[in-house]
Amino acid sequence: MYPETTARSLGGILALYEHSVFVQGTVWGINSFDQFGVELGKKLALGIDLKGRKPPTGHGASGLKALIEYVARHR
Repeated sequence: MYPETTARSLGGILALYEHSVFVQGTVWGINSFDQFGVELGKKLALGIDLKGRKPPTGHGASGLKALIEYVARHR
C-alpha cells in the first residue's frame, strides 16, 4: 500500500502486475493477453464489490476476500 496515489506509484503497480501476468503465462505456456482470457477475467470480476464488500466466492476467493478487507481497513 502506498501512502498516496501518484502517477509514478500507480504506473509502478501496473507495470509490476503486467510483468507478473506475463511471467506466469510464460511459465504455464499460455498467452496471458489473449482476448478469451480477458473476457473470462471480466466475467470473474463481476461479483467483486468493494463498496458493499460482498464476500467473493470461487476462483481464489479467500485471497481476494482478504485483500478487499485489507484495502477497506486502510482507506
